Amino acid sequence: MINYPTRMTGFVLVFGIFFTLSCASLFSTGENAENLYNQNKYAAALEKVDRELADDPENHQLTLLKTQILRDYAIHERSPSDRQLLYQNLRSTADELRFSTDQFTAKSDSVLKSAWSHEQSEGVRQLQQEENTDIDRVIAHFSNAITIIPDSIVTYNLKATTHFRNNDLGKAIETLESIEKSGYNRPPETEEKLAYLYLEAGMIDQSIEIYEQLAASHPESEIYRQGLVNAYILGERHGQSIELLEQLAEEFPNRAEYREALATERFYLLKIEARNQMAAEEISEEDADRYVTAINDISTIYSDIDNALPTSEERNERIAEFHISASGLLNELGTVAEADSDLSQKVSDEAEAHLHNALPYLRSLFESNADNVAYAQRLIRIYNQLGMEHEAETLERQINF
Repeated sequence: MINYPTRMTGFVLVFGIFFTLSCASLFSTGENAENLYNQNKYAAALEKVDRELADDPENHQLTLLKTQILRDYAIHERSPSDRQLLYQNLRSTADELRFSTDQFTAKSDSVLKSAWSHEQSEGVRQLQQEENTDIDRVIAHFSNAITIIPDSIVTYNLKATTHFRNNDLGKAIETLESIEKSGYNRPPETEEKLAYLYLEAGMIDQSIEIYEQLAASHPESEIYRQGLVNAYILGERHGQSIELLEQLAEEFPNRAEYREALATERFYLLKIEARNQMAAEEISEEDADRYVTAINDISTIYSDIDNALPTSEERNERIAEFHISASGLLNELGTVAEADSDLSQKVSDEAEAHLHNALPYLRSLFESNADNVAYAQRLIRIYNQLGMEHEAETLERQINF
């Protein structure tokens, strides 16, 4: 009996130590989600807040806390490419507060905007780095921003631009197409960007469809009509491009690019028409006069542009090429019209006149690029066609010196 109290005391002491340790453990794991969050223990805080919400699902303050935990957990402990699930959770959690009070809605929106701003700003910052830009990381940032605020059109545009800079037209197009697939509307500026990407990818019909809609909805916009002209040209719809270019040239008479494009398109269609007719029948004098007049009208457009603007090598190249091509077309017409010697001579004279018209531009090109043998050889070839043997021989000696 003497030993009994001692044994009981030992049992009580052991139990007491166990109870004390258990209490300490319970106290440690019993920290609430907010305390864990304030200690930057985001994983534990997230697990804890989910348990707390399971017990009190209508607690808006806890729901708001969860959005903050998810935001900071994603930003501070995950690489950009591993944040999607957390941001999806953030978005759905914030949506739960949209049916609560205005106060909680505003606060959850603020959390979303701060997370979105972080992701987009990081994407832009890294995109602007001159060297060692990690494109995949940049795209991950923009994808995260879209997950957080899925109607942020500016982010879709940035992501598409990043893909485009990375020579991935397919993903750039897919990014802008996904706006509509997600249930949002593309504004006109984004529609125009998609139309341009379609054009770059050779998806001409899709591009034309968008540009036509934009031009019809915004007739005051010059840029949409410019895009439509380019789409028409690349889509071989030259009649429609000419009609639109005539409108633009009339509306903007000082825009040389419209008049030059108009001249180029008219000559292109004229060549097709003339060659089709030559293949099918003889050329009458009336036909020949019509083609000569049309070519001279186009020549006048080029001359007016050349007289109005400072000289440039690119323009000299284009004007010279026009006159050489016009001469070639007229010579073809003259060959078909051989049955009428007078008509053939008349057309041949016009062809020769256009070669003479090309000479000043070819000389200017050669003088500006004396080491460019191709310019010299082309000039020599035209000299020989015009019977200017002395000039051809002189230039030949010059380049062979």
